[in-house]
Amino acid sequence: DRSAGVGNWSIVNTKADLEIPGNPSLNDVTVDGSYAYITSSSAGDGIYIYDVTDQNTPFRVSTTFAPGYSALSPQVYKGMLYVIAGTGDEIRAYDVSMPTGLSAGSGTTTTYNIPGATRANSMARKGSTLFVGADGSGSDDELYVLDISNPASITLLDSLSLTDNPTVNDVFVSGNYAYLATDKDTQEMIVVDVSNLSSISEHASYNATDVHDGTAARAAGTGFYLGRSQGSAIDEYVLVTGSGGVPSSNPANTFGADLGTGGQGTVSGMDVDSLGCYAFIATDFSNKELQIRSARYKTVAEEAFVNLSTEGRDVHYNVFNDRLYMTTSTGFHIFGPGSGSTCL
Repeated sequence: DRSAGVGNWSIVNTKADLEIPGNPSLNDVTVDGSYAYITSSSAGDGIYIYDVTDQNTPFRVSTTFAPGYSALSPQVYKGMLYVIAGTGDEIRAYDVSMPTGLSAGSGTTTTYNIPGATRANSMARKGSTLFVGADGSGSDDELYVLDISNPASITLLDSLSLTDNPTVNDVFVSGNYAYLATDKDTQEMIVVDVSNLSSISEHASYNATDVHDGTAARAAGTGFYLGRSQGSAIDEYVLVTGSGGVPSSNPANTFGADLGTGGQGTVSGMDVDSLGCYAFIATDFSNKELQIRSARYKTVAEEAFVNLSTEGRDVHYNVFNDRLYMTTSTGFHIFGPGSGSTCL
């Protein structure tokens, strides 16, 4: 019920506020067309699909479809849903061309095994390519580039062993670069050149103050955005300016915000609109599980927040309808902005 464009997110309007029965331990969310795809731990059903045609009354479809394993990082491409599974062949694909037709008997269309034992933990998509981040390993690579142009198969294009083998906690791809949030103390953000999908390489990195892990990475315009695990008197949300896929190393070009107190504030999910106006952040801070911060140059001011009942898990901003979709550990939420726009 809004045209495309970035509204006034200094005001947050709740459209839907659903608590999922049981103990689902939700993880990540993405939206494709009329459906939201949500992953969960094995305590839940693994994958939940909601019809979000009516933003105010979303409802779950195919309720018997429940893979039952822990799943992460849902990505949808041409009627196929790709997830990271916490067991066996980790990259799994399901035909969701008719989401309402899935059932308890619906199996995978194809799978792909990341080398090592259940190492994959983050995934992004650009076009017909998946970028998969993995746990650090002394013998196996930490970033994998997979071709999904054929819905019946997943094939390896290239992989990369990162310097010092950090764990890749989040992947975001824009233009010629993949932005990785890692647990490396001196390179919490690593930028990888993916202009040649068959020959990817490290391009740049950013060293945040102190040693707390990078948990989320984004880029928009001339801004690079890093979410981090909680630390005493540190900034869990960091904006760095730069160019050419290289975050600036000049402290004067870095701006940050402390997102919590009392051992809270860890960023579990983050998204930034493509104009670089707002950062939407899911945290474990019990007073502000959803935080909306300025993503504009030289300011990271708090624009708005929402106090939810359980820990924030992930956020997905949809530029096509200016809506924010969010998971907490037990809930699925949809938010819209106030009228007008403060995106200048």
